[in-house]
Amino acid sequence: MIDGISTGETGAADTVAAEHLPGIIPDLAGQPLLVSDEQAARMLGISRSLWRRQHSAGRVPMPVKIGRRTLWRREELRDWVSADCPPRHRWQWQGRAARKS
Repeated sequence: MIDGISTGETGAADTVAAEHLPGIIPDLAGQPLLVSDEQAARMLGISRSLWRRQHSAGRVPMPVKIGRRTLWRREELRDWVSADCPPRHRWQWQGRAARKS
């Protein structure tokens, strides 16, 4: 859910990411902290192919690479959407530090 908007299905696909990546723990709501391209697309209500095109064009936040996996920070995606989805070259995520100040 992003800002009260349902992001689609949750469940097995979401928990699989956390189970197969040691050290990546779910947040307090039980959601994995990192999401795949498919999960990111679902969060935004777009297709996986559109997400991939946006990633290739530099229009989404930088992913995190863990082994062969390419994942995005769930919290960063929420903040990015709240900032009106700026292109990658203008986006600088401050993480939790920005919220505390």
